[in-house]
Order: sequence, then structure tokens, then C-alpha cells
Amino acid sequence: FAAFLYSPSVALAGPILGSNLSTFAILGGAGVAVNGTGSVIYGSVGGCCVAPAITGSSPTNFTQSGGTVYTAANAVTSTAHDELVTARTALNLLGPGTIEPSLSNLTLGPGVYTSTATNFTGTLTLDGAGDANALWVFLFPSSLTTASSNVILKNTGAGAGVYWVVGSAATLGSDSVFAGNILAYSSTAATG
Repeated sequence: FAAFLYSPSVALAGPILGSNLSTFAILGGAGVAVNGTGSVIYGSVGGCCVAPAITGSSPTNFTQSGGTVYTAANAVTSTAHDELVTARTALNLLGPGTIEPSLSNLTLGPGVYTSTATNFTGTLTLDGAGDANALWVFLFPSSLTTASSNVILKNTGAGAGVYWVVGSAATLGSDSVFAGNILAYSSTAATG
């Protein structure tokens, strides 16, 4: 199995993210870096606006399940970027919610959480307690860096949604298995 799993939360993504953005697993406003050959990404990947390039592994080698790789800015990535700004604003307005100094090795029910840590290691279990439409929103005021991190969804259904709203950059480290939609202000990078 590959080092990474990035997947948009499909059922709730459309209403929250918008029709274009909900198809993206990764959209970078300043480009996308996928470093390492073990990345498996479910959904579209693209860069927009300032630096639309995708760097690192060959763009055709890391998408699965029919995602499209956009290596240049176009109407789809531009519209998705506009939807990203709208979604970030709406999700930030839900906070701060519960303040968590760290997300490492916790089990959390649906809700809004603000993490004061910038690093996340270990396993985070998201337990929907039988709610098929459970929703988790994680707010990181600055950056998010993972290392050998796992996000596990349980006791929920196809309508569940997980959103990571990051104030600056998100870097997903080696051996991370990550679920949800990352809405980073500046950049998203995957290493492996």
C-alpha cells in the first residue's frame, strides 16, 4: 500500500465546497508539490493562480479513480479557487469550537475543533457514533505538518465530511494516511 491516501469527502463536499472544488483532492493556490513515489490521491489535482505547476512525482502517477490532473490554470481551477475562498471563510466562522492542544492519538466525535499544535503524529480516530452525516471541522490557525499520521473514520456513513482549514501551509509527511478535505491558505505538499 502506498504511503498516502488523500480523498475528498464526497457527500457533503458539494454543498460546502462548491461543485468544482468538491472534485479536487488537492488544489494549490501557489502550486502543488507531491514528493515521493508512494502517493495515492483520489480525486483531481491542480494548481491555480500564482503558480499553477505541479512538481515532484509525475502527475499521471498519483491519481486514482478518474481524477483529472490540471497542470495549468484554467476556468475549472480558477472557479475551484474562488469556491475555496468562500468555503474557508464559511468554515472559519464555525469556530473556534473545542480547543485541542494536540490531535495525536485522540478519538473525537463530530464537531468543530481548533488545534493549537502545528504538528500531528499518531492516530486520530473520528467516531461518528452512528451518524451517517457526521461532520468534523479542524481549524489550524497557522500550519499543519503530519508525520506517520493516520486519520480513521468509524461509525459513520457516506454523508460524512472532514475539513482541515489551515492558516498557512499543509505538509503531509511520510507514511501518512489522511482523509478529508484540506483547505490550506498558501500551499499543500506531500512527501513520501
